[in-house]
Amino acid sequence: MRAAMAVLEAELRVAARRPFEMVLALAAPVIILVLASFLFSPGGRDIPIAVVPQGTSGIETQRIQRALESREGVPMYLHVVTNDEAEARNLLSAGRVFGVIELPSSFEEQVAQGESVEVRLTTYNAMADVDKNVRLSVMRALNAYSRDTYHAPFTVRVVSKDGSVVSRTGFLASGSIIYGIVFAGVLFGGVATARQWEMRTIKGLRVAPVSGILIGTGFLLANAIRSIVIGMIMVVVAVTCTDFSLPEEKWMMAAVLMLTSFFATAIGMLVGTLTRRFYATLPVAGITAILLWFLSGGFQDLVAVRGTFLFALSRVLPTSYAFDVLRGSNLEESVLLACVGVLAVMTVGVVAMSLAVLHRSLSRMGRRGVES
Repeated sequence: MRAAMAVLEAELRVAARRPFEMVLALAAPVIILVLASFLFSPGGRDIPIAVVPQGTSGIETQRIQRALESREGVPMYLHVVTNDEAEARNLLSAGRVFGVIELPSSFEEQVAQGESVEVRLTTYNAMADVDKNVRLSVMRALNAYSRDTYHAPFTVRVVSKDGSVVSRTGFLASGSIIYGIVFAGVLFGGVATARQWEMRTIKGLRVAPVSGILIGTGFLLANAIRSIVIGMIMVVVAVTCTDFSLPEEKWMMAAVLMLTSFFATAIGMLVGTLTRRFYATLPVAGITAILLWFLSGGFQDLVAVRGTFLFALSRVLPTSYAFDVLRGSNLEESVLLACVGVLAVMTVGVVAMSLAVLHRSLSRMGRRGVES
């Protein structure tokens, strides 16, 4: 490992002389956070909800559901998936419905007499914009039901499942943390390896009496450390500038940041080894980070699109499991541990591939040098 530590030290010394890379890597996630927070809002398919009638007749329940599923009005269309209370609670805990509407046992008598009716709405609490739009859509549907039937006034009492609501900016802040690590890791890892060919220092590496695996490990450690620094800075920005709060299991968050940085750095090293071009790594880093951010749920909670190709695709991306841990207040500890485990397995696979490609590339160049 002495050779790996020597490469690590050399890489950090080079990085200290190139502060522009750190500034660029930090600026990218900050810009994403600001733009996404103020210019965009979540969207997607019809939002799944449940209606739990407490003693309400089937006819009135059907009328309520027709009003809820009406295609008139904004902001979100709703889809009722169940009327069973136990199933509704299970689906809410699993994030398969975004709200549970409870009709009081005196519902029919109150609306028949034109009395004010209070309806309880328990939300999944994915993010504040979703909660708000679900609530507005429920109110729109209940007002339409009242207009077409008994003209009874409605109020909706909203209860968040875990007692807290995360704003759009707070929700996107966790995405900016992972985006920053991915962008920095791919950029730093790609530059570190591609630079060896661009500056012709590869000649010294290929004749070094050590394995290419150890040389690659040095590159990996040095640039993963740099990307972790970017991630930690973004954590501070997220906590101080938004309502993002750290997960209860701090060690899981630390593990996720570390694993994501190694994953991204290994991707960058792979790109740098294959392209051997210094400036090719910048667009690759930007494209990779933005795609993983969007496809993994950095822009919106992908629970809303469960069952679609987008959700299935997200399950094969390591960054999806990183987001699950950072936003895991609604998940069981065993689920969070499974997410960390999957992320670890995927990271080890990508790191092994990257080191193998670099080692093979150096070995081939060494053999050619000996033959010539």
